[in-house]
Amino acid sequence: MGAVTVGYLLVAAGAVGYAAGGPLPAAPLGAALHLPPLVALAAAAGVWTAHGRPSGPLPAWVPERIRVELARSRTAVAVRAAGVGLGALAGGGAVLVAVSLVWHAGAARESLLGLSGVWSGRMALLLLALALVPNAAVWGAAYGLGPGFLLGTGATATPLAVTGAAGLPPFPLLAALPADGRGTWVNWTAAVVPVAAGAAVGWYCGWRARDTGVRGTGVRDTGVRDTAVAALLAAVLVGAGAAVLAAASGGPLGTGRLGAFGPVWWRVGGAAMAWTAGLGVPVALALRAWRRRGEDGAGGGAGGGAGGEPGAVPVPVPSPDAATPAPAAPASVAPAPGRAPEDDPGDPAFEPYDFLPASWEEPSAREARWTALKEASGGLMATFPPPPHAAGAPWAGPAVPEGTATDDDAPAPPDEDADDKGARPPQES
Repeated sequence: MGAVTVGYLLVAAGAVGYAAGGPLPAAPLGAALHLPPLVALAAAAGVWTAHGRPSGPLPAWVPERIRVELARSRTAVAVRAAGVGLGALAGGGAVLVAVSLVWHAGAARESLLGLSGVWSGRMALLLLALALVPNAAVWGAAYGLGPGFLLGTGATATPLAVTGAAGLPPFPLLAALPADGRGTWVNWTAAVVPVAAGAAVGWYCGWRARDTGVRGTGVRDTGVRDTAVAALLAAVLVGAGAAVLAAASGGPLGTGRLGAFGPVWWRVGGAAMAWTAGLGVPVALALRAWRRRGEDGAGGGAGGGAGGEPGAVPVPVPSPDAATPAPAAPASVAPAPGRAPEDDPGDPAFEPYDFLPASWEEPSAREARWTALKEASGGLMATFPPPPHAAGAPWAGPAVPEGTATDDDAPAPPDEDADDKGARPPQES
């Protein structure tokens, strides 16, 4: 990873040095602050993908408190739900930009043709516009969240209105901006983006809340409090991620009126957290309650709850009357030679293991229990044919294929008494 990072940074350093003497020089300080983190993240993503995208455990250099907290099911669900929410925000913003570009296709075409009269220049503009699509997606998400973005000093674009005088240079992507004046119902439909993000976070938290308790081995079912806390934590993470993306997507386009351009990070982060918390928590709790209701309505059988997920499976336990009592141990048994005194069944401190003979459980109860466990496993357990034995009789052992030699087929040992009788001479009477 280090060699890859250094290689990319050397190429970037050469590009910065080459542009230093040109009409548009690169700022060395800005390049030093932005390029290394970007390259390191890209290299880390490549290494993580090459190792099969593992989800844990974290490296040993990570503080133990962070590793323990991230290992909890509630925190893991919140982190994944936050990723789902951020993806919904970015995807919804990209959809808004695409729809607006189609709506203003004529203005975008005029801007492209007016900036350059040759095809090479137009191709360069198209490549620059494609490179700025992620920024435009974040701007679209900020517009749908409500705070919108700045179009220069004193100019703001929100779903409610576009205020101020925006001195915008001609550019194809900027042609997708809404028109000046008060917004209409068409602009207000942008609120679908945060609604979808909040619902996605709530759906993930509510869905995984039941899966964590049912599928996780040795993990109890998450309660209402854990589900709500996971949704709230996911909302905080979504707000933090949206703030970081907003800060990275904006910046000055020049001086004077273009000194402030793009979304304001703290407004976008607060709006994202409020939308996600206000919608994610109720959706998560409602989905969890609905899934529990579906499982309770199914009678707690092996079929499970809603959505075909396996639920809690009751294991049939035979009644004490139908079970064959275990043979009583003798009151006092002399310890075998070489056995420790604590293994002596006659010792009052001796605690035998909780083992029961195979004849204690009826074959029908055993088969019912294994059938229920097989259905609860979701098809992970193989199907074993039941051993052929008489009903009510204890199982004598696994079935032996035909043609296999067993102890019953072994030849009987010679009778030594018979040999002695044949070799002994008859006695005279």
